[in-house]
Amino acid sequence: GSALLDASQKMRRVLRIDVLSPSRLFDHLTTQWMSPSQKALAAMYYAIDGGKLHELRMDVLNEKGLAGLYEAIISTSGEELQAGLIAITEYLEACEAKGVDGTCAVHCVQGKDRTGLLIMLCQSMMGVSDDEIIADYHLSDTLKKRDEGSAAADQFGGKVKKKGKLDRSVFSGAPMDAMIETLAWIRDQYGSINPGYLDSIGFDQSWRDRFVDVVSKRSSASVDVPLSKL
Repeated sequence: GSALLDASQKMRRVLRIDVLSPSRLFDHLTTQWMSPSQKALAAMYYAIDGGKLHELRMDVLNEKGLAGLYEAIISTSGEELQAGLIAITEYLEACEAKGVDGTCAVHCVQGKDRTGLLIMLCQSMMGVSDDEIIADYHLSDTLKKRDEGSAAADQFGGKVKKKGKLDRSVFSGAPMDAMIETLAWIRDQYGSINPGYLDSIGFDQSWRDRFVDVVSKRSSASVDVPLSKL
């Protein structure tokens, strides 16, 4: 992360943060989503048939859909999301201190799932309404290709649409319902996004104050810059 802080050099700095590991997803999928009978099958398949175990996992993941994928990211990747928020905050502070007009870009393969969740957290800290967050997230839906799937989900399954395989159409695009369900789920589990969930991942009040302060200074110096372009 320290390489991001040298804002005096006019060159790109890249910080890669791996969000949602397969092992964490499958642990969450098994403990939180499987029925008792599915858990029994999973235990048997684990011992004798890895292929059948993977098919069972894919069926469960398809059933939970995009909102389920976001639940898994929020639940299991708090450390990585915190690291992303810290990196953004520290980099923008470094740019401000050096008088550099730095730009911080957040992206993943498709820029809608992992990126969408991190930007949602940023927007929540800035007091952006749910309606605006949902509409901003949904903008990515206009860029989708038919059945393009989700890069975050694709790493766990193949591209064939059939039982036991990841159904790419389920994870395609950025439908409003996915973010609506995600915001509701976070509040149900953590009480709120800010401070509830952010406190739970260690991005506490002191960090939030720093983030809001530096972003507010940048926003006041620009005109109509969407918060999704932080």
